Amino acid sequence: MANGKLHCIKCEKDKAILKCSGCSQDFCYNHFLDHYKDLNKEFDEIECNHDSLRELLNEQLNHQEKHILIEEINKWEEDSIKIIQQTANNCKQMIFQYRAKTIHRMENKLINLANQLKDIRQENDFNEIDLNRLKDKLKQLEIEIHKPINVSLHHDSIALINRISIIISYGKFKSSMSIQKNTTWKPDAYTIAGGYGKGDHLNQLHWPYGICIDDDDENIYIADSSNHRIVKWKYNENSHEIIAGRNGRGNRINELNYPADIIFDKKNNSLIISDRDNRRIVRWSLQKDIEQQIMISDIYCSRLTMDYNGNLYVSDTENNQIKQYKQGDTHGTIVAGGNGKGDQLNQLDSPGFIFVDEDETIYVSDWNNHRVMKWIKNAKEGVVVAGGQGKGSSLEQLSYPQGILVDHLSNVYVADSWNHRIMRWLVDANEGSIIAGGNGKGKETNQFHLLGGILFDRQGNLCVIDVGNNRVQKFDLNIN
Repeated sequence: MANGKLHCIKCEKDKAILKCSGCSQDFCYNHFLDHYKDLNKEFDEIECNHDSLRELLNEQLNHQEKHILIEEINKWEEDSIKIIQQTANNCKQMIFQYRAKTIHRMENKLINLANQLKDIRQENDFNEIDLNRLKDKLKQLEIEIHKPINVSLHHDSIALINRISIIISYGKFKSSMSIQKNTTWKPDAYTIAGGYGKGDHLNQLHWPYGICIDDDDENIYIADSSNHRIVKWKYNENSHEIIAGRNGRGNRINELNYPADIIFDKKNNSLIISDRDNRRIVRWSLQKDIEQQIMISDIYCSRLTMDYNGNLYVSDTENNQIKQYKQGDTHGTIVAGGNGKGDQLNQLDSPGFIFVDEDETIYVSDWNNHRVMKWIKNAKEGVVVAGGQGKGSSLEQLSYPQGILVDHLSNVYVADSWNHRIMRWLVDANEGSIIAGGNGKGKETNQFHLLGGILFDRQGNLCVIDVGNNRVQKFDLNIN
């Protein structure tokens, strides 16, 4: 303008203005001061919400005996005879220790946030962008505090006494209670592992496939297949190390040959690895003084998972079947397929990823049939729950599906690999919906190049193996 003055967004007068670096709006001096007062009020509200979460966390810490699982244990203890009281105490301690660890982790996050708030308040330098970021952090913390812990009671019938134990859900066979049928994720992901091109350097991956997570220690484990190794990446940190397969491709006990999938066994502090081209399944202890163990031999295992009871499930790709191995069993039982290669409801064709729910219902990524099958426990045939309309890219179709997840509502999530997208199929739906990707093959933040394993973390964020881009992508849950 000729007078060198601009338009104030509030009073709509031409004045000397100040521009807010957060909202990029122009204010006259007086209205800029009012605007900054409003920002201070929002910041005060964030601090109050932080203090409320701190009080809630303290209340949970001081009233652990009121937790519903503890009350159930107490009732079992009262109704039983004295010889089982020690078992009850042991189970309580497991819950106390697990919740104390969880609360301690949350406490550290709140302390870190409090320090950030203090520093920002002292500097008195913040804008809308900073406030939105802080609000998102508080919402994430609130979700985590309110979310039920991944703990359930397991009952074994021994004579007239039900011996109880604590089972904590880990890795790929848990489902997040944060997920609902209308849950959405942010459309753009960020890389949490790899992303530096194909290679064997410590910060690189080469054709990764399987993935699992240890939510407690915030580690993800990746089957870095063409590098013949398993790598651990610290969640949300640029920290990574080789856990298994340091010696290159081979068939010795300390070597791997195109590992395809992986399970984190928290109870035994070990990894269970599908050592595919060595035709074996290996238990790899995370304790350095314990040797590796071959659990199952002479099986071309493409994928594996574990149920809540510790039973192992294996995709026997050569024989087009899924086998269950109870603890100590080396022969296994066919629980899906096993009727030759085909597309009938009692058949599979190159089965891949597996998901098993609490009822031991098995979901199978039937790769060459472009469908996902559901096999109820002891069923003679399965039902199609996703795809099954031939190879294609419509919402009714899949193209070489890979990783699968099932939430607590029995909705199915599929890594639709050759369509470079993640699909969600609601119960009894005839078509799916795209929740991530679907923007063609590519390496942008909203694209994939072939897909492998997928998982939800404790907060419900989606982690995806982006195979062809040699990276792991994370899509944050949309809190709103």
